[in-house]
Amino acid sequence: NPLTQQIKKDYFLLFMAIEEGVERFFPEIEFPEDEIAFIVLHFGSVLEIKKEETKIHALVVCSSGIGSSKMLASRLKKELPEIAKFDLSSLMELKEIDAASYDMIVSTVPIPYEHIDYIMVSPLLNEDDAVRVKSHIKRKIPYLIEKKRAQESAKESVEETVDMIGMAEQITNYMSVIRSILSHFTIEKKKTTEQHESTMRELMRQVESQGYLERADEVTAGLLE
Repeated sequence: NPLTQQIKKDYFLLFMAIEEGVERFFPEIEFPEDEIAFIVLHFGSVLEIKKEETKIHALVVCSSGIGSSKMLASRLKKELPEIAKFDLSSLMELKEIDAASYDMIVSTVPIPYEHIDYIMVSPLLNEDDAVRVKSHIKRKIPYLIEKKRAQESAKESVEETVDMIGMAEQITNYMSVIRSILSHFTIEKKKTTEQHESTMRELMRQVESQGYLERADEVTAGLLE
């Protein structure tokens, strides 16, 4: 499959999930990546999974300086080019960072915060480390997909909220105009007459006397046309 690498990049989480699935359910068969890519295309179209939902944002943590983080990030990019974005942090800076905003955290040192899920590897990222990182991602696939879909839903909710605010502002403006119009409404009881024209003329002359219009007879003629 000439598109294998592109499919792997565009649908990384789905690719990893299917790779994990075939390994689990067909342990006696070794599926090449080209075959997995074809399966990914099938599932991707059926499930209508967006490419954006499969992009991973990783945080790389080192003990102090950024040097080892850059080294590790460089190795991760080489071994896992499908990871879309890397941010770098020292262990000290980590307490100021919203760790939950990242899809995965890779560290060269132990992280002393129990609430942070991470995987520790060598700054040089040897072959065993790369395998463990891939396994770590596979383990988190259900969580990652759910998280990204929740973010998408939240984004849609925000857009809906913005629309609702706009609608509320429009309604407020409409109500202001309606109140302005209604404030000039008056209700008076009039004896009905058979001459509709004379009743209209009388009403228009009354409104003219109150200063709300001019040339009452012309207005009456226009209304009766």
